[in-house]
Amino acid sequence: MENNELLSSIAFIISIIVIICLTLVFSILYYLYGKYKRKHINIGSEDNKLLIEINEENKKLKQKADKEINREKKSFRIIFKEELYKFFHVKLKLKYTKNDNKLSVGKIIFSLIYSLFVLFVVFVVGISISYRVNNETLFIGDSTYFTVKTESMASIHEDNDYILENNLIDQIPQYSLITIEKIDDINDIEIYDILAFKVNDVTYVHRVVDIIFDNGDIYFTLKGDANPTSLLIETKVKEEQIIGIYNGNNSLFMGIAITYLQSEIGLIALFMSIAFLINVEVQEYLIDNTYEKRKKILNSSNLISNNDNIRGEINNDN
Repeated sequence: MENNELLSSIAFIISIIVIICLTLVFSILYYLYGKYKRKHINIGSEDNKLLIEINEENKKLKQKADKEINREKKSFRIIFKEELYKFFHVKLKLKYTKNDNKLSVGKIIFSLIYSLFVLFVVFVVGISISYRVNNETLFIGDSTYFTVKTESMASIHEDNDYILENNLIDQIPQYSLITIEKIDDINDIEIYDILAFKVNDVTYVHRVVDIIFDNGDIYFTLKGDANPTSLLIETKVKEEQIIGIYNGNNSLFMGIAITYLQSEIGLIALFMSIAFLINVEVQEYLIDNTYEKRKKILNSSNLISNNDNIRGEINNDN
């Protein structure tokens, strides 16, 4: 027994070390990626790509500006052409820049996945905390949710012939998150219903195999499908011990997630994951910010060049 506990402790410590090391390695790698990415942007390694984007933006802006200019009276077109172009160029560039950011497919997909992940984590963590506070039971309205921690309802023991004879194929895998509904009338419980009941603050989920009426009182005998016999504590279960009846809804995935996050190693893994995602968000923000600064520098050069071209066009018209 002591050897098993020692091995479990060693495995637990090794698992924590592995999780922390992996998180640190990937965080450092992504930090270095962000650092060198910003460096390449600043030294102009991606200027060609940015200039193509800027030129496309400027073409759209010039088309918009020219349309507005053409609406002016002919006598004022030449006089105010340069000023109007500058005005609309600046105003419309701001508008198109915002639209381009909004329509970035990569950003939309990443933000959507990230948001869904955060919502899922918050949801599961909320359920896990509620489980701890409410003795591993979560109440929502008339329903109760909790995880099945044992294999007593996961399979069928060969001695339990009544299960196959009555086609009771509703076994519950271990660690499943199940839904238990409150019972309005205790007399509605029937043989072979699956009930959740408590004994000494421990919740069990087993099948009713017998109902006993004794001097106006009602008692239930229950048994796990995988068990050959009923446990002593479930041979005479009272009405007040019963939490509710299993309605057939279960989720193995959610049950495993909640069980894992309730464990110490699960909480550590969750914390490390959040830390890594924060690092990713910071690096993405810095990279985007570097792109914008570089585009402003390149676009300023483009604006000067364009303004010189406009002056030349106006002089030629005159």
